[in-house]
Amino acid sequence: MNKFQRVKKELDRYKLEVEKLKKEIEILTYENNLLKSNNIDKVHNEREAGRKSRFSDMDREMMRMYRIQGKTIKEITEMYSCSVGLVHKIVSE
Repeated sequence: MNKFQRVKKELDRYKLEVEKLKKEIEILTYENNLLKSNNIDKVHNEREAGRKSRFSDMDREMMRMYRIQGKTIKEITEMYSCSVGLVHKIVSE
């Protein structure tokens, strides 16, 4: 088997792998869309009743990142002007 034949054989193998992965992506995309459509019907709080969150999702994520970076809960509470318990609850979620 010469070099050209080996390269052609390897290229054919890659083409088959790509086709297999494309089919898998199609299946996963379909399943993902199906799951998304099922979750739309199940809204937890349709009227948005109850107490509104004091911090946005971005603020909550930043608190977690500060904690991972080594800041103490007390330092985070001073940055956000809130209680130690609230920061502990957010970081622990």
